[in-house]
Amino acid sequence: MKKIIFSLFLTSLLFVFVTNASALTSLPLTVFPAIQDVEIAPGGKTRIQMQIRNGSTEVINGVIKTADYTISDNLGTPRLVEDMQFTPKFSAASWIISEPNVVAIPSNDFVTVDLYITAPKDVSGCGHYAIAYFQPNIIGKKTPSDKGSMAITAKIGSLINISVKDKNQVCKESVNFSQISAPKFLEYGPIKVAFDLINSGDIHMAPKGIATLTNFTGDLVDQKTITDQRIFPESAKAYEVQVGSKWMFGKYKVNLLASYGDKNQTLAKSIYVWVFPWTIALIVFLALIIILIVLKTISDKYSKKEAILEEEVKEEKEEIEKLKEQLKKRQD
Repeated sequence: MKKIIFSLFLTSLLFVFVTNASALTSLPLTVFPAIQDVEIAPGGKTRIQMQIRNGSTEVINGVIKTADYTISDNLGTPRLVEDMQFTPKFSAASWIISEPNVVAIPSNDFVTVDLYITAPKDVSGCGHYAIAYFQPNIIGKKTPSDKGSMAITAKIGSLINISVKDKNQVCKESVNFSQISAPKFLEYGPIKVAFDLINSGDIHMAPKGIATLTNFTGDLVDQKTITDQRIFPESAKAYEVQVGSKWMFGKYKVNLLASYGDKNQTLAKSIYVWVFPWTIALIVFLALIIILIVLKTISDKYSKKEAILEEEVKEEKEEIEKLKEQLKKRQD
């Protein structure tokens, strides 16, 4: 959970640093909490709070606004939507009213803003998302290509993720693997596997999973936890995991296992990778050939010398036999 919150905190900071870093350099603003999870029934009401801290030596005036946001890529990058003509499917900005909506933040101090949330009675889908943000009196510019979406300029806010649930509400939970990539052959480990998880449901999911590595005999070689990440509805999130060590040999199986949702649904995927340190193997092979050649050369050299010695011994034996015969003839 801490990993999820930290990841989403960093994600929320992206809203601040999109288009006007120079303007923000003089506005040391922070917001707490950076992300808020709210559960509410259809037609229900609730209140949450957001604190905005001013770390500068001057008073900063501005307004509190709300907007919808969408996820624009598999990295979880949020994209603000402020034009109601482009209201996304999982919109929640219109549910939120801030009090006050005009604030002046004293120097080195903070203000607390109440955010009142009212869910429609006929709401469809379980997950709805918005951001409540503080916009100082610095106006960002739209470009023609932005259309209904624009990145926030000199704005900082809190992501609000709303789960609409009651006893009659059935949430669609569906997560699947996609875009799995891993090398089929490696010279050295570890094995890096990249993949996407697609959430085709109507509420955000944070799957928990592990990656295991087994060798050709089925023995467990390594096991790693897959980093928890929140996946928004109808979007994908990129994952990456490394298993194994540098020195491996043979055929390995990478098993990806994950579970998600209130019903603890599971999904699994397996891929195979060959690991063969061919450079080292080639060096060893050539070294063995050289050793065999040297041994054979030495062996041939000694064999030749042995053959010469045997021939000399044979000749000496023949000479001795001749001398014996001559000596015998003389004695006769």
